[in-house]
Amino acid sequence: MGYIEMFQSLRQNQVLNSSSDGEINACLSIRYFSVSALPVNRPLASHSHEEQNKRFADSVNENLNFTYPVLFPSGKSKFSEAIILLHGLNERNWIKYHTWATEICNNTGKPVILFPISHHMNRAPEDWGNIRSMAGYLKSSENKQATSSFANVALSERLTEDPLRFFYSGLQTSSDVLALVQQIKTGSHPMFEKGSHADFFAYSIGGFLAQILFLAYGDDELAGSRLFLFCSGSFFSEMNGVSKLIMNQPAYNQLHRYYVSGIEAEIKAGSPLSSFLTHERLGIAFRSMLSVGRLQSFRDNMYRKIADRIKAVSLLGDKVIPAKGTVAVLNRFTQVEVLDFAFDYAHEMPFPVNQPGFSAIIDNAFETIFARVSGFLR
Repeated sequence: MGYIEMFQSLRQNQVLNSSSDGEINACLSIRYFSVSALPVNRPLASHSHEEQNKRFADSVNENLNFTYPVLFPSGKSKFSEAIILLHGLNERNWIKYHTWATEICNNTGKPVILFPISHHMNRAPEDWGNIRSMAGYLKSSENKQATSSFANVALSERLTEDPLRFFYSGLQTSSDVLALVQQIKTGSHPMFEKGSHADFFAYSIGGFLAQILFLAYGDDELAGSRLFLFCSGSFFSEMNGVSKLIMNQPAYNQLHRYYVSGIEAEIKAGSPLSSFLTHERLGIAFRSMLSVGRLQSFRDNMYRKIADRIKAVSLLGDKVIPAKGTVAVLNRFTQVEVLDFAFDYAHEMPFPVNQPGFSAIIDNAFETIFARVSGFLR
């Protein structure tokens, strides 16, 4: 079965649409697991105050109490290896990733855990992705411009109001992912034996998060874990998140300004956030991935240690996370493969399903990418 046929089949699959445990087909099953995430300490920035921190600290119940799905080969209940899939920014559902996870699972024989980033997927209120609920925001003067859409307005509003939400979301997700890895290792996860091992497939901003985790914990909690980056890998300064499906121009401008230049002023201010970014492993790793000149010695030393456990494939036509940005980060340590496709694609949808005349080459492109993914993570 080719990619497009598989995508259409899975999109209509009753088990996947029911969000309940069951057999997807004769070879593949799915289970859902509930999580009550532990709140993390959010270090205050110089412009923050306690009331603002309380607001961040989490009024969104969906973010702290959520489920995640695991796709796995049918007929087996316990495994010794896992692949954690991390998705892109501003995603609302797993439809795109069901096909990706199925291909990885079929080719490796390993369970694929589709883990939601904080305030994304089912960790966000349904209203944030609802056309009617977002219509009022789109009418406001701030959002009445070409790069806004009902799909990106919720994230855009939140990041424009305070770009720290981007950092806090990553901080929460990092805590959640490390807790999951620990469960897998210790055998406290129902699907995995004690001493099990976790690798990562990470796309888009999920790859940025994974890189930071590997820089911070690649020789400790994630020692031995492998990371495959797809359409990801660049410095934050080289990304361009302006998209009807990601964020609008004002939000991107605010985010870029704060993390590329403003963060250094934050460090000089001596705030709790400054202390986190200069003394904590995760904070140092995050800061090192903001731009090429930040903590280069730290970053390079870590990449030399973990380079043989990282593989990256970028797309030449990717405008959100350009291939040249990934090459700039990784090419001195591990080969970055840059591919291009003979059909119209975009970062947000690298394998489109609405180009009938190109079905065969889209199928082939998908198989090409995921043969590399599976070969590396097998």
